[in-house]
Amino acid sequence: MKLKMSTKKLRQTIAKVSILSLFISSSITPFTYATLFQDIEPTYDNVLDTTNLDMEFLSDSSDFEPDAGWIPGSSGERTGFVSNVGDLPFIYSLEYEYVSGNEDLCNAFDLEVYYRWDDGGTPEEDLIYEGKLPGFYHPQDFSSYPHLNPGETPHEYFFKLMLPIDADEDLADEECDFNIKALARMEEFLPYSAFWDEEDLGNSIETDSYDEEDECEEDAVIFMIGDKEDSQTDNTVDEFNWSGEFGVFPDFEDPFVIGTHEDSDFPWNTNYDKGEATDFDVDFYYTGEKALVELTVSWSPGKSADEQKEVYLDGDSVGTTEVRYGASVSGWWSNMEVFQDTVEFELEHGAHTLNFVHLMGDGTLWDYVELRVISCGFGEGDVLINEIMWPGSSDHGLDEWVELYNNTGEDIDLAGWKLGGGSASFHEIELDGIIPAGGYYLVSHYSPDHNQGSEKSAVNDNINADLVDNLLHLRDQGEKLTLRDSLDNKIDETPEAGPGGSGWAAGEAGSNGASSESKWRSMQRNDIPGDGANPSNWHTCTAESSNDTTYWDVEGDDYGTPKGENLPDASSSGSPEAVMSLSIGVGQMSVASSDNVDGGDSQDGGYTDGESGGGTQGASDGSEDGTEGTDGDEAGTQPEVVIEETTEASESIGLISIGVIITDA
Repeated sequence: MKLKMSTKKLRQTIAKVSILSLFISSSITPFTYATLFQDIEPTYDNVLDTTNLDMEFLSDSSDFEPDAGWIPGSSGERTGFVSNVGDLPFIYSLEYEYVSGNEDLCNAFDLEVYYRWDDGGTPEEDLIYEGKLPGFYHPQDFSSYPHLNPGETPHEYFFKLMLPIDADEDLADEECDFNIKALARMEEFLPYSAFWDEEDLGNSIETDSYDEEDECEEDAVIFMIGDKEDSQTDNTVDEFNWSGEFGVFPDFEDPFVIGTHEDSDFPWNTNYDKGEATDFDVDFYYTGEKALVELTVSWSPGKSADEQKEVYLDGDSVGTTEVRYGASVSGWWSNMEVFQDTVEFELEHGAHTLNFVHLMGDGTLWDYVELRVISCGFGEGDVLINEIMWPGSSDHGLDEWVELYNNTGEDIDLAGWKLGGGSASFHEIELDGIIPAGGYYLVSHYSPDHNQGSEKSAVNDNINADLVDNLLHLRDQGEKLTLRDSLDNKIDETPEAGPGGSGWAAGEAGSNGASSESKWRSMQRNDIPGDGANPSNWHTCTAESSNDTTYWDVEGDDYGTPKGENLPDASSSGSPEAVMSLSIGVGQMSVASSDNVDGGDSQDGGYTDGESGGGTQGASDGSEDGTEGTDGDEAGTQPEVVIEETTEASESIGLISIGVIITDA
């Protein structure tokens, strides 16, 4: 059977089949997509390119370098250049960073930082920080960060580091390391995000031994500022370091810190022409021992008027210049006369400030100021308190004197020296005159020829007293004497009297009407003087030759050698030595110095099971006498060391006994 469909029906049938097919397909795989056409076109010209942020922080010096080492008052300088060597503009900051070493030293420094630029050919600078080193941070707020574009002229900074004049002496011989850190970043981002760069300018500081006093050197220049020239008019611009026209004075820091022995930049104060104004101040550090110094000022009074300066050391006036009269008003600057004035004062080790105060007048031109050492004073033991007749004499209880001895090879001027006592009864005596090399100086209550009623001196009239002071009175209970030079250096002293005034280290006070044994004996220094404060370095004068008419009006009961060589103690023929006996249980070790010791008077051997004989070496069985077991009356001749043992134990086993006997060698 043939089926015949019209075209219209055929189309309808096909459409129905298609719809059914589509429905069946979508119901089975609803998320499937079909791509009927595809075309890929690659490109080869796209480049992803990043830029860079790069900073350099350099200096034309290796470190902060002071002229004469790091001591209080010293300063060091250093430059720093920040450059943009990358492709991005950036902003940056500068700050301090501690690295290592003594942080207290780093914390002690002061810092000044200047930003420098060129203003149309004129160098300019701004102070951007002044304060303690650890506090340095620039800028202080984000809005003021400096900008630096690629290829721009580097930014220049000047750093001045200063160790204050009053820096702690514990910071001597110390080191600290720190960085001045530069941090660059993109302005749009916070630090350490996006692109940034960090560079360090490293620094290492080592201080010198300024805490220890250097030896004082006479004629040494402590500092000099200005130029020592013949007149004020030979070269005025060079003379005063002027940078401009005459009469226009440069600014300077006040106080002016001297960190070295010499500085060519003379300081000027803008108050130079104001009455009662400080012309300038000088801060300096003296490294030596206490000294007498001389300050020399060379200056010219400006116009026709009387002018005068006063000098202060650490707030105390130490002297004034002469009143000087200036040149005529007409052409005064070409008719200036230069004057030199000097002021002397004592200077101790450490930090100091000198103030130069304008007392009168209307203007001053300074030439130079110099401070140098005149005298270094004396050392301990150069002059000795050599002999003290504290008990008085058989003639009078106030017949007292103190003898000094020059222990050097040069004459010494005692002007300004002081002999002081430790009690209100003994006032401070100011000495005067020369004590010859290897010679003596006698300070006496009476002159040797004094003889008025009951008051009489027993010292031989031919002996000269260098200084007679009727207020000299030494307490019998004892007191401490001290000798100081003109710079107040302690030169010598005697022992303390002891608690409650327990007496002098040596000497003897007699008593009128007492037995014939009553004597008046001086206290003398030993042949090897040693430390005067040590009682063992003194002895009582007992030598028979010390009581004759060499030293006294009559030979009698007074013993001493005024203005003469000290004599050894008559009771001793040599230095004392020790005899030690050591007993340990069943044995004995004895060490004896037997010179000039009678065998029969020797220390007992100390045996526990028997009696030893006399002699410096006890016999082992306790029966023999003498040094070699001979007669006990025979004197021993050599020191010996003997170790002996007994054969039977005694009741003292385990007991240790030590005896020390001082005998005359």
